[in-house]
Amino acid sequence: MNVNLRKAAKIEQQIAEKLNVLERDIDATTLTLNGYDDPIVQVDEKLAEFENKYEVIRELSIIRLRMRTNIGKVNAEVGIDRCLAKLAYANKRLTYLNSYSNASARKSSEYLNGIWEDYKSPKETGVYSRNIAPTVHFLNDDMISRIQEDLNSMRVIKSETEDELLSLNVNNTICIENDEIRTLNANGVFF
Repeated sequence: MNVNLRKAAKIEQQIAEKLNVLERDIDATTLTLNGYDDPIVQVDEKLAEFENKYEVIRELSIIRLRMRTNIGKVNAEVGIDRCLAKLAYANKRLTYLNSYSNASARKSSEYLNGIWEDYKSPKETGVYSRNIAPTVHFLNDDMISRIQEDLNSMRVIKSETEDELLSLNVNNTICIENDEIRTLNANGVFF
């Protein structure tokens, strides 16, 4: 059966969750006897339960590995890995540009000269008095416009890349064999 990459990723995630539950269920190799039933029967039953879960874990792990391998192969062939790299770049760049998106433009030369003169003129005199240097904005309107243009451009790139990624994930498939489908269904993984 062919399933698209998007669905395959969801199935693979279901398998991973199922494996986590099963692996937690058999993490111990000891048994506390209940004090009522025959100890040999208790140990044999626990061993049978362990063997069953162990085999299911092995089968699901093999299916998951095969799916991950096939998904990775198709991802590389159709360019999903390239899209993911481009998306990571866009997200990183957007984070950087967003940090400047609310920046204020610098004030006029007259304003800057005025606060500089005010800073240089003596205030109070005393042991604890001192002039605190002014903090000013230095980005000009041109630079703020460039940042905004880059921000808008990066938003478009991100959106287009997400659309391309969705299209690639929906339009490309991997094959899941019938015996694997039966194993998955028998263990509560449905699609």
